[in-house]
Amino acid sequence: SNAAYMYLTITFNQMLAALTPSVTLLLLYLLGVETPTRRTSAAVVLISAGCFISSYGEGHFDLVGVGFRSMGIVSAAVRLVLTQKLLKSFHLSVLESQYYLAPVGAFFLLLAALPSELPHALRTGALVVVADHPLEFLASASLGVVASMMTFVVIKLTNSVTLKVLNTARNAAFVLFSVTFLEEATTALQLSGYVVSLAAF
Repeated sequence: SNAAYMYLTITFNQMLAALTPSVTLLLLYLLGVETPTRRTSAAVVLISAGCFISSYGEGHFDLVGVGFRSMGIVSAAVRLVLTQKLLKSFHLSVLESQYYLAPVGAFFLLLAALPSELPHALRTGALVVVADHPLEFLASASLGVVASMMTFVVIKLTNSVTLKVLNTARNAAFVLFSVTFLEEATTALQLSGYVVSLAAF
């Protein structure tokens, strides 16, 4: 998902992220974790339609960026659905789930980072930045752990779709901020599609 920011605007990235609840809901249904109501299914169709309208209205459409964002959306949805299944089916506490899932998540992130990120970091001396600012990186890592724990709490108390819908409010704030304060160019068609998605939420 983060690689998509190298190719797409912040606004368009957040608009595409609005598809994540739709993909999550579809996977919940396909894997037999939850069955959506007709009302929920109709909202998902509208969310997807709004995202496609936004994509069509994007002036700086980049296929590689959309590919990265799409892989990120599917990966996030699979992770959330499997997390929900683990938390609710096996009645694990939030701390127990971290014990099992954190090492697996770290392993796969490192596996992906070794070929794609490490060579560039070594070439540019980026690792020195970490050594020069240990407190900032420790604080960032600590906040990441807290955010991860809160993700598990929300999924355990509600479900993974609720978590992604809450993220949509955050994404809407990003879009509003980017268009208003960063003056990112946005077409009327693109914003119309996003409004349809938000209305469906």
